[in-house]
Amino acid sequence: MPDEATPDTGRSTGEDSPTYEYNPDEDETVIESVLHAVEAATDTRLLPSSRKPGATAGRERVRPLHDVVDPEALARLSSAATEVRVTFPYAGCTVTVAGTDAVLVTEESPP
Repeated sequence: MPDEATPDTGRSTGEDSPTYEYNPDEDETVIESVLHAVEAATDTRLLPSSRKPGATAGRERVRPLHDVVDPEALARLSSAATEVRVTFPYAGCTVTVAGTDAVLVTEESPP
């Protein structure tokens, strides 16, 4: 069972938007980790297998992750022996994959 995303109180975006840090399970792929992190941070269900109580279904209004970032390239980079950070926009958030250790999600403030 994946960990819940928790507010990362050690980081600030300068806009009072909380950053959530998600620590993936060992058996999760980087893509699953990104989707679980965004689900937890936004309380939106993105994966069909997610049964988070109270989460709103969001798949209809969120572009597929593969339209935003190349999943194979992300998997290769995140499993590299060196520390790699990849940041990209997804589902109204800024997502940062920090190697295999964590996924950071910051919701973008509405304009």
